[in-house]
Amino acid sequence: MIHRRPNGPLFSIYRKPTNKDDFIHYFSAHSKRTKEGVVIGFFLRALRVCSPEFLEEEMQHVCNTFKHLHYHRSKLTHVQRKAEKIMSRPRGEDTHKTQRIMISHSKLTEHLEALVGLTLKIATSSGKKIGDIIREKSSNHNKPLSQVYSIPCGGCDKVYIGETAQGLHKQRIGQHRSALQRHDTRSTFIVHVDSDGHLLKWSQASIIKQGLAPRQRKIGRSGIHSYN
Repeated sequence: MIHRRPNGPLFSIYRKPTNKDDFIHYFSAHSKRTKEGVVIGFFLRALRVCSPEFLEEEMQHVCNTFKHLHYHRSKLTHVQRKAEKIMSRPRGEDTHKTQRIMISHSKLTEHLEALVGLTLKIATSSGKKIGDIIREKSSNHNKPLSQVYSIPCGGCDKVYIGETAQGLHKQRIGQHRSALQRHDTRSTFIVHVDSDGHLLKWSQASIIKQGLAPRQRKIGRSGIHSYN
């Protein structure tokens, strides 16, 4: 929100009427560093946005919000001072270059970070959600109608290799017969019919592989191939 006065605008944080200030609870399973990061983000926002006339009010609002979420007052004071220290750094200040690694969050993570010091920063993954554990995910790749198939030629030793996501016997053979009636020369077996006069043996059509991912299915290029 911007409050204007004769000698310039004043800035404060605007909150929607529906705002509930519902953030990470202190007793949640998140790491202490994650909780601290959320709080320090609000303090930094206040320091960067608010005019001096509204800064103290906003800082108090942040403290009250997280006190309701069971954050201890001493911890909030510590984080506020940390935010103020960050804001007091000169721009372009050369900070320590650190390597970062990512590990799963556990009770030992914070102790490990204290041991490695400033030369190594540890980032933690959030881990699996309850929904990921109890919900069985369906595989988009395991579709029985996603098939690679072959149809031998009735007049020579060549074979037509094709792929379909709709099933060979359910849809594809019917589509091939329709293409033959329309004389659709975009199909390579129609070109073979024109050049050699051979028709495919529809009754001997067979599935080579099924349940393939689209990329795997399309690796075998469709067309007329020799057995050899």
